[in-house]
Amino acid sequence: MAEVAICFPIIRSDFIGRALETLWKYTDNNAFRVLVYDQTLTDEAYTKYHKMAHLWTKCSTNFGFAKASNEMMWTAYRQGYPYIAVCNDDIEYIHKDWWQGIKETFNLNSTAMVVGPESPRVPLWGYGRPHEEYIDLIPYKEEYSNEDWEFLIKGDYLEKLLERYEIEPNNLPLAIDDRPNWNGKIYIPIDRHGSLKPHTAFVNKRGVIDGMAMWHPVFKREALEKVGYFDERFLYGGGEDYDYNARAYRQGYRTIST
Repeated sequence: MAEVAICFPIIRSDFIGRALETLWKYTDNNAFRVLVYDQTLTDEAYTKYHKMAHLWTKCSTNFGFAKASNEMMWTAYRQGYPYIAVCNDDIEYIHKDWWQGIKETFNLNSTAMVVGPESPRVPLWGYGRPHEEYIDLIPYKEEYSNEDWEFLIKGDYLEKLLERYEIEPNNLPLAIDDRPNWNGKIYIPIDRHGSLKPHTAFVNKRGVIDGMAMWHPVFKREALEKVGYFDERFLYGGGEDYDYNARAYRQGYRTIST
C-alpha cells in the first residue's frame, strides 16, 4: 500500500493541474494516492485532469473546505493509509526530498500528530500588508535546482533577500485606514516590538515551528482517532486549521511546520 493519501478539495479549475503535475514529478509514484473532491460545478477540471488522480469525486454543490476535506480523510482512513494529507490546490511541489523531510520530522517529534511543509512564498498580510503582497525567499521558477533547495533548507535568507528588497523603515507612516501606506513598495518587515531589526522569519528558519496554517497538513492516521477531523461549522474555509491546532495542543500533541 502507498504511504500517504493526498487529498485535494477544489472549488475552481485553474490551479489543480499544476499541483498534480508537480506532485507526480517530485514524489515517488508508489508512495502516494491522489483523491480529488471536485466542487467546481463544471466538468472542466475533471475532463483535463482526472487521469492524474486515483479517485475523483464529482459534487453537485459546494459543501465547504472542512466537509470536503473530512469526506476524503474518512475515505483514506478507512483504506488504511498511515498518513493522510489535505492540500490547497494552488500549491506546487519543488523538490524530490519533500516527502522524506515530512517523515523525518514525524520521527523526530513523538508527540507530532500533524506536520506541514513551510512555503518559500511568505504572505505579508501577517505583517500588516495587503493580502496580495508577499516575499519570495527565493525567486519563483518553473523548476528549482538542488542548490535552490539547499538554500531554503539551510535557512540563511537575509543576504540574498537584500539583493531584491529593502528593510522596512521604522517610521513608515500609517494611512487613514490604519494600514501602512507603503507606496506600492515591498519591504522586508522589521520586528516592531523589539529590536527594529529585520524580522527573524526573514533572517533564518531552522528546525520546526509550533502551530501551522494548514495549506498542506499531513496527518498521522492516529490524529484522526485522537484529535478528530475538521470542525465543519467552519463552512467555506478559514478557522478550521486554528481550531484543529488548539484541539491538538489541549490534548498534549503538536502540529508543526518544518
